[in-house]
Amino acid sequence: MKIEAIKQHIGARVELQRDRLGDPEVGKELLAHLDTYGMLVFPKLGVTDEEQLALTDSLGGRVNFFKHVEAGQGGTEGIYRISLDEKVTTQNEYIKGNYFWHMDGMIVKEQPPRASLLSAR
Repeated sequence: MKIEAIKQHIGARVELQRDRLGDPEVGKELLAHLDTYGMLVFPKLGVTDEEQLALTDSLGGRVNFFKHVEAGQGGTEGIYRISLDEKVTTQNEYIKGNYFWHMDGMIVKEQPPRASLLSAR
């Protein structure tokens, strides 16, 4: 694994072999880097849903917030799809309301997650 700071105090690029995405030791190391840099970017990795979930599981337990809403469900279990395509979600207004990534007024009882893993497709 190779880590390269993007800015002095925030963000780092991570180069990682795909076959190590679910390795618990890699997960521990990534969590330490997350504490240092606040954000990790894996450029051009192009993970599948299953690989992203393996990486998620190596970092700790999953938090399933979308079980409380219909939007974003479908496809791979455990993956929340953010899309305004009506073939993907029936609750576009819910999706639009979350564009600003806020956590105030959370109505769920779970503790907020330590991190979110996003992939643009």
